[in-house]
Amino acid sequence: MNVSIEPLAGKHIETAKCIFTQIEGGIIRIEVKAHSHIDLDDLNENFAIYSNWVENNDGLFLIVTNIGVSSSTKARMEFSNYNRAKVKKAEAVVVKSTLIRVMANFQKYVYKPDHEIKIFTKEPEAIKWLLQYQ
Repeated sequence: MNVSIEPLAGKHIETAKCIFTQIEGGIIRIEVKAHSHIDLDDLNENFAIYSNWVENNDGLFLIVTNIGVSSSTKARMEFSNYNRAKVKKAEAVVVKSTLIRVMANFQKYVYKPDHEIKIFTKEPEAIKWLLQYQ
C-alpha cells in the first residue's frame, strides 16, 4: 500500500520545530525536526495547529521523530493530558533511534493515554496501522 504524504487541501504548516501535514486518509503527520527540544510552549503551539484540523475528536496522528529529538519533563507530562488527547483516535509514533523508542515506550506505559498508540520504526507500517481506524 502506497499512501502519499503530499498535503491534502493545502494543509501544511511549518514551525521552528515541527512540520504539520494532513495526508491521505485524513492522517495528521507531525514531523519533529532533528535536534529539536520540545517544551510546553511548543506543545501548546502544536495543539493549536492540529486541533483545528480534527473533526469529531477522532484524529489519526502520525508522529515522526528525527535524530536528537528531546522534550522537557513538563511537555512529557502534558502530552497525555485529557484535553489534548481527547482529539486523538489513534496515534502512531515513528522512531529513528533506540533512545527515542525507550522514551516513547516510557511515555506510553506510564501516562497510559485513552487512545490507541503504537510505536514503529517504518513510516509505511505506521500509516497502514492508522488507516484501520478510519
